[in-house]
Amino acid sequence: MDTNRKTPAPIQNISYVLIIGLLVLTAIEALSVLTGVWSLISQAIFSRSTVADALYAFFAGSQGVIFTFLPIVFAVWLYRMNDNLRQFVAKRMEFTPGWAVGWYFIPIANLVLPYRSMRELWRASHNRWDADPGILRWWWGLWLFRGIFDGSSDQLFGLASTAENAIAITSAYIVADVFNVALNLVALRIVTSIWAAYEENYMMLPDKTEDEPDIEIRKLKENEKQSP
Repeated sequence: MDTNRKTPAPIQNISYVLIIGLLVLTAIEALSVLTGVWSLISQAIFSRSTVADALYAFFAGSQGVIFTFLPIVFAVWLYRMNDNLRQFVAKRMEFTPGWAVGWYFIPIANLVLPYRSMRELWRASHNRWDADPGILRWWWGLWLFRGIFDGSSDQLFGLASTAENAIAITSAYIVADVFNVALNLVALRIVTSIWAAYEENYMMLPDKTEDEPDIEIRKLKENEKQSP
């Protein structure tokens, strides 16, 4: 019996906050796409629409507010889920809770290792160590593409303020928001799947008291009683 096992950290509330945050962000970005298209049509036909521009600016600002706290929520969830799973799985996990979060901030390494960390989390939670679900590859591909595309879009701010450039900038951010919506939906699926598997495979098991012997010890004692 492992007497050094820690009490699992609370995971339910942080999971709910992360899921709600992803849903709200997805809704805002979807509305941003719609208002952005409205703004483009207005610029092309009517030169300008104050209402469309105001709504688009509002949704863009709302995204900025959510982006200030949602990555923190995700980091806390990732740390706790990794730490909790390490208390249950018999197989040694490659990534520690700290590095499961830290690799996102290390240049070059953050192109590969966060994906491997999330894949390990998936495998541990589902108790399927040979699993390599395609949804993780979709998630990481969208994540990398968004980073590249966002960097390219930011360079458009250096263009002169003309009507053509304004349309190009708005179009770039609409495309970015479309990919963000897809990324959020895939991330939502991954988070809910890992959390559900964790609850089903580990948290629904009957607790073992400190005085209860391990199954192996009980079998050994039974064999000793049966031996002559």
